[in-house]
Amino acid sequence: MDSGSIERTFYSAAGVVEVDTYDRGLFPSRGVGLKALSEWGNRLADRGGSFSHHFADVRGYLPVYRTISLWAGVTVGASGGDPPPHYQFFLGGANAYYVFPDRDISFVGLNIQELRGRHVQKIEWGAQWEFLRDVFGRVRWNAGNVFDRWRWDPAGYVDGVGMELGAKTFAGRLSLSVSGSGHTDWPRVELDLGLPF
Repeated sequence: MDSGSIERTFYSAAGVVEVDTYDRGLFPSRGVGLKALSEWGNRLADRGGSFSHHFADVRGYLPVYRTISLWAGVTVGASGGDPPPHYQFFLGGANAYYVFPDRDISFVGLNIQELRGRHVQKIEWGAQWEFLRDVFGRVRWNAGNVFDRWRWDPAGYVDGVGMELGAKTFAGRLSLSVSGSGHTDWPRVELDLGLPF
């Protein structure tokens, strides 16, 4: 069925804060990371309303033994007004999608971009073991959801667990992840290779 083209032109202003005290870029074992972004936009020529997009992700790694560390993280985001469709939050996949890190949120137990909505909430815990030099085993649990209206509703969260075998290579990060949850079929297998850029 033929349909007319969609033109949406807008201007925006954004602010970004990023803090990284990790001991290494891949598979850190200690440190704190913070990514925060706020963006406001408006359509040109009266073709729609204004919108806003806000995102924050904080996580910390704590070594508990020479080769073992624990981590925890929290991610929240909200879009207000009349945002373009690609400004929604997408939840799913064991590995972060590097093109839109403030919109595509990794979540073990879900397919890539399985859930989408205007607001996102996520918590995560995990453990990492460097059992050989630059070779890592990881386990993690996460819970969260996306919502069309902002609300604090942990009872509405979905959760997932995952295991990962990873390594630092000359080509960047190499990881094989297996994940699932009580709400989905097991297992979900993902392979990730390369540096984020």
